Amino acid sequence: MEVVTSLDFMRFRPATAFLSIAALVFGYAFMRRKKNTIQMLSGIQVTPSPRPLSSTDSSKSTAYPMDYFPGGRDVKTPYGSLRVFEFGPEGGERVLFIHGISTPCPIFKNMALELVERGYRVCLFDLWGRGWSDSPHIPHDEGLFLNGITMIMSQLNWHNATVLGYSLGGGIAVSFAHHFPQLVNRLILVAPAGLLPKKSMGVFARLAIDGHFPEAILTMVMGRVQSKKIKENSGSQTQKEINYEDLRNKNVDPDIANVIAWQSQTHPGFARSFASSFRHGPIFDRHELWDSVGKSFKKPILLVWGTEDDTCKYELSKQATKYFPQSSLISLPHGHDVMLFHDCHQEIANWLDADLKK
Repeated sequence: MEVVTSLDFMRFRPATAFLSIAALVFGYAFMRRKKNTIQMLSGIQVTPSPRPLSSTDSSKSTAYPMDYFPGGRDVKTPYGSLRVFEFGPEGGERVLFIHGISTPCPIFKNMALELVERGYRVCLFDLWGRGWSDSPHIPHDEGLFLNGITMIMSQLNWHNATVLGYSLGGGIAVSFAHHFPQLVNRLILVAPAGLLPKKSMGVFARLAIDGHFPEAILTMVMGRVQSKKIKENSGSQTQKEINYEDLRNKNVDPDIANVIAWQSQTHPGFARSFASSFRHGPIFDRHELWDSVGKSFKKPILLVWGTEDDTCKYELSKQATKYFPQSSLISLPHGHDVMLFHDCHQEIANWLDADLKK
């Protein structure tokens, strides 16, 4: 089961990057023009998500319609709107999902349905510039991500939750537990970013992380890489009318390749948010933060890792368990797309059930 992995950009070859930049330099001025943007009352420029122009327009022919999950709403913030879904039994233990750098929240479809079936109440949302969420023109750093999460929990009247983060979402979840431990009942980290060593990256990737390229150039180059990967992974797949019975069936896998293709082709702010998250997000060398959480966060932590993960490599799980001695580690024979597999869903749900009974 292959998807466009969240951090494939890291393996972009420096020579290719150099030639790409040279070819794209003449587009820099164009990229600086703020097309398709609005200005919030806060003064922040925002690229809106590709939502229908009116209530009579439909998104049902897309791979990711706005009612993909029940309980959909837009949470308004000073940085734009975040698309949020809340569903499941009202009195159930609450679980908040945070997805990775490229794939919006449909990646959690079957995991969420498994938990709802077991009596949990879940909240899924699209990070900035993904899916149906807006893309603010400010650095996509921990502060922006954590502000979004606290605003979502506040508007949903959630006082605490189990927080499940996948890939980049795992790095965000650790930061959230550090700054807002009172809001987190337990942590579930699936193939998490945060400990990736920057020194192992290619030359271009390191220069990009350190801010040596203008944001517009970085956005264009990363957009090209994403488009190439999408073409390689989507093959002959085409958009088709969504089947809502499949969306409510945990045994039918989500069409992630087409969801990503739709997002890349349709969301005018996706490339910008992807590039900014790569540069500013909690992905690389957050050892002090993880060590601090391990010492101060006294609640249960579950680590789930694919033994064949070549993005957030399995070897990093040893460092993670060292920082989090209170954690449990589940190792599964998958790659970075471990979140898509049914054995992953079952292991996580069983661990949650068992921990709640303690």
